[in-house]
Amino acid sequence: MKRMNSITFYESNHQAHLRITSMKKHQILLTVALLVTGFHVNPFLSAQVPAPSAKPAMQFRTLGADCAPEGLNYQLGSNSVAVSVPQGMRSMPYDYSGASPLVLFRTVTGKDGKPTQQPVVSVNLSQAGTYPLLVFFKGKTPDQPVVSVLKEDALSFPAGAFRLVNDSAVPLNAALPGGVLQVPPGSIKEYHGKEGGVFQVGIKEIDPTGPFLAFNSNVGILPGQRIMFLILPPAAAAGHVQIKRYADGVPLP
Repeated sequence: MKRMNSITFYESNHQAHLRITSMKKHQILLTVALLVTGFHVNPFLSAQVPAPSAKPAMQFRTLGADCAPEGLNYQLGSNSVAVSVPQGMRSMPYDYSGASPLVLFRTVTGKDGKPTQQPVVSVNLSQAGTYPLLVFFKGKTPDQPVVSVLKEDALSFPAGAFRLVNDSAVPLNAALPGGVLQVPPGSIKEYHGKEGGVFQVGIKEIDPTGPFLAFNSNVGILPGQRIMFLILPPAAAAGHVQIKRYADGVPLP
């Protein structure tokens, strides 16, 4: 009996060992199957993917025509963003999703010793489109610039276009590839030509004492480019208008 019990006990232990070994094999096979079917990918698939950031209502750039005010900021949500106004060139694009007007301010120390916003200029953006250029001109005082808003999206200012911005009091005639364009004082005129090529451009002052050729040169436009001529008042009382030329690529949609 003792031997039979010993044999029976051995057989029971052996069967239990076989069952455990079989269960381990099933566990290994199940683990392999889960790995093959993408067990480790599923947690990533079910994870929350951050939504893409909302596209701003517009992006504006700045250009200092005959002044370059410093220390300007604007409000973007709860953040104060510093704005650069480089003279003679366009700035980087700045996102803006607020209302019109856009208020540019300086941060100064108030009477209570705390920082406060001091408005410098308010810019009407109601007709600015989605990609305007803010052009800064001298105002009555250095702390009060005048800002003109130019639409520079691809539809308003396409590739191959010539734009003439006359900020002077002198009437002008611009000889362009398509003919002569009259540019009265304080006006903005455009000629939409072909992109890519070299063109002869002449800009004359129309003065009672006789015309003066203020600009005469071959102007090249690369594919995807447009040209802006900015005409400023004479630097001296008896002088002639100042003409600055800016080439720029059309923004992507």
